[in-house]
Amino acid sequence: MAQRDADAKKVLDNMSAKYKTIESFTATIVYTLDNDEDDIHDTFNGKIGIKGDKFKMQAEEQEIIINDGNVWTYLVEENEVNIDNYIPEDEDVTPSNIYSIYQNGYKYMLFGQETIGGKSYQLVDLSPEDKDSDYFKIRLYIASSDSILKKFTMYAKSGNRYTYDISDFNQNAGLPDSYFVFDPDKYDGVEVIDLRIDN
Repeated sequence: MAQRDADAKKVLDNMSAKYKTIESFTATIVYTLDNDEDDIHDTFNGKIGIKGDKFKMQAEEQEIIINDGNVWTYLVEENEVNIDNYIPEDEDVTPSNIYSIYQNGYKYMLFGQETIGGKSYQLVDLSPEDKDSDYFKIRLYIASSDSILKKFTMYAKSGNRYTYDISDFNQNAGLPDSYFVFDPDKYDGVEVIDLRIDN
């Protein structure tokens, strides 16, 4: 893939503009790792909340909060929270930035349309310009009706496929900043391990 397709750009720009109008949102997310050659098929379910650069994910085994340059990882079984500096890599793709990453360092092409659950989605393939990237393609499924992202799949050079399937999308979540704060007082006996540099 060696171009920037105008039709794809229109779909991507509409998606990006849509998410810029949303102050905060929640959604259910199903994360799947597949590698057919190694017979790996793992699935992970959770609920996410996003407000600007703030991120929170709640799942059965752990809770992750990213806020103000810090990341809290709470492990349910151990009743332990690790606090560390959050320093994202330039090529990191997350549910927080997937809506705008195409704007720098990617080529893109409209792959076609697909109907999922009776709803039509535009499929757009992104290709990183960085030849050293760990993955060679990201496929986005963007709703034709409202430009909401349904899912995206990252195709790694290792043979792994990482899919994020998004449902129960609530664009009127009205999340307060306090939603993205880990409060140890709410976790009886929790062990706090602070790994931050210059803490």
